[in-house]
Amino acid sequence: MLSSREAIKHLHSSTEPPLTTRLAQGLLVSGLAGPAERMGQARCYPEYRIAQLAATPPVDLSSPPAECVGGVLVIRAAAERGLALRAPEDRRGHGSSSLWISPFIRVRLAMMAQMKGPLPVVGTIASYVVWTAEYAGSVSNTPGRNARSALLLAPSGEWRHWAEGHRFHTPPGNNWHLWHLDPRHPATLDG
Repeated sequence: MLSSREAIKHLHSSTEPPLTTRLAQGLLVSGLAGPAERMGQARCYPEYRIAQLAATPPVDLSSPPAECVGGVLVIRAAAERGLALRAPEDRRGHGSSSLWISPFIRVRLAMMAQMKGPLPVVGTIASYVVWTAEYAGSVSNTPGRNARSALLLAPSGEWRHWAEGHRFHTPPGNNWHLWHLDPRHPATLDG
């Protein structure tokens, strides 16, 4: 068993790119490292599970599947919302995950989906991919300036094998990023 401090140190020193302390703490809080056990004043995690997480490779952005070349929407969940992001497949398909997305980005997502077909969506916690889906549209839940949109998600295609079991590192900022993986241009993102 590793204490939280030891687990965070191991995750930071063993991952590439290194997990920040904040992301490593979020990973432990989310439950992806398994349940914490109290040992005195410390919370401890199974050493084998920390080693598995540390060994998780990053997504290979140099050779994305054809379905991902047009872009990938990466949704980052806060550790506290991690369980909500890992909702069962049937709930995700009914627009249960809502987050604020500007109206301009909603239009852009709709145009991309119309021009190139379903847009791959990757859900992450502390950069670890926890689910994949395809963007099928969005519905505004509340009118007004601060409207929230429910993303309508469909099951992912074969491209999911490219992302599942990997880390998708995104820079700090918004809770979503739109990666462009066009081989004619370097990988860029909006967010």
